[in-house]
Amino acid sequence: MPDASGERAAHEEQRLIRKAAFSSDTQAFDSLVAPYVGRLRGYLRGLAGNASDADDMAQTALTKAWTELHTFDARGRFAAWL
Repeated sequence: MPDASGERAAHEEQRLIRKAAFSSDTQAFDSLVAPYVGRLRGYLRGLAGNASDADDMAQTALTKAWTELHTFDARGRFAAWL
């Protein structure tokens, strides 16, 4: 069973998703993805082999996430979708 802080974080994430997806709120999107950007870039550095290409790939992924956020299924985990 998730603890109260985990439930609050999940609720906040859902609020940010709705706000970003349906109100085109870029600040909400930035807040939504901020906790994941470091892990995303680290993962992509492993694939790309260098930071420059990884940063380009991360920018592409985040741009696609922004344009496709309305397709996110809230039954899943946002981190996995991203």
